[in-house]
Amino acid sequence: MSRGLGRLQRALWETILQHGKPMSFDEMRAIILQELKLEYGSKLRPSFERSMRRALHRMAEPGGRLIAIGDGGRAERIAISSIRSSSG
Repeated sequence: MSRGLGRLQRALWETILQHGKPMSFDEMRAIILQELKLEYGSKLRPSFERSMRRALHRMAEPGGRLIAIGDGGRAERIAISSIRSSSG
């Protein structure tokens, strides 16, 4: 039973909405690194990146809040876009 979005999902949702257009996982990672004010070339902890991917995956499942565009292969990266409700 879902209790709504988690803290990481809410943060990712806000990032996507602020961006205003479909974005890739790499773009999301770059924004997070920038917000954390990490040095150029720094990487996220693997456990955090895995959590971020899981959060996005849950949000892109059927009935979720996101649309995944592309298959995620090297030639066709996945772009994430928000689904905005017409009532809000």
